[in-house]
Amino acid sequence: MKYISADGGKYNTKLNAFCKETGKIQRTKFRTKLSEGTFDDDMFEKGTFIVQVDGGNVYKVGRDAKKEPDVETSKKSEIHKVCILTAAAL
Repeated sequence: MKYISADGGKYNTKLNAFCKETGKIQRTKFRTKLSEGTFDDDMFEKGTFIVQVDGGNVYKVGRDAKKEPDVETSKKSEIHKVCILTAAAL
């Protein structure tokens, strides 16, 4: 069983995961960026992920994506939602 905490920040999305069985904590972070993607894309850097949420659109998330969140955007924006779900999937 794992317990996770994710924060979709203005610059980075951060994830802390605690594994109850091993007692270890995993920390991960990646850029809070989003753009349209395709599963055919095989030319992306470390820290970039190709994701699909609930059978919907395919996104490129992280370092190589193009769109950053607005400074005044709430955490309910599409960028934050997709980045937090990506973090949880990691």
